[in-house]
This record gives sequence, C-alpha cells and structure tokens, in this order.
Amino acid sequence: MKKALIVGAGRGGTALYHLLLQYEQMRVCAVADLNKHAPGIVLAKQQNIQTGTDAIALYEDVKPDVIFEATGDTEALRSLQNHVRHTAAIVPAHVCNLLYQMLTEKDANQRLHRAILQSTHDG
Repeated sequence: MKKALIVGAGRGGTALYHLLLQYEQMRVCAVADLNKHAPGIVLAKQQNIQTGTDAIALYEDVKPDVIFEATGDTEALRSLQNHVRHTAAIVPAHVCNLLYQMLTEKDANQRLHRAILQSTHDG
C-alpha cells in the first residue's frame, strides 16, 4: 500500500481525498493546508489522519510515497520539488484534476453498466 500526502485541503484536495479513500492501494496518511479550518483538514481530523499547515514538515514526518499538490500554487509546487527531490512522486494540481476526472468518470460508467445489467435481469 502506498502512502499519500495531500497538499491543499480546499474543494479540489477534499474531492481528491474522498476519491482516494475508495482505493485500497493508496492510504492518505496526512493532509496539509495553510487554513486550519479547510474542509479537507476538518475531514482528515475526524478520521484521525495527521494534519498540519507545513507540507514540508508533514512530508518529513510521514515519508509518503506520493504527494498530491492540490493547491494549484506554482510556488507551493516548486517548494515541494526543491525539498523532496526523488524520494516521493509529486503529482501537480493539473494532473490531480485530470486523475480525479478520469476516476470519477470511470466510476460513473461502472454504475451505469450495473444499472443497465440490473434492468435487463428485472425484465
């Protein structure tokens, strides 16, 4: 199982958090945001996931395999890239968004297929 750190706990980071909870291959081990009351921070605290305002400090503490940089802030991304180097994969916000869209679309298609199959069995 891979450990993930989500940087940015606003709308996008929180949506990504919810999505990652569905996959056994990935465990969200920490969530960072400058806003201590961001939705993803509140959610992570409710689920006993480590949170903080300093992404680098969280990175050092939890040693994630993957960092999802969901802020879209180029300076935040650059800071992570400068500090992390090659010890963890960093997924930039635009890739996080694409990944989210692909996985939610796949999930919606699977639900549609199940509904179609169920309706054919029902008569």
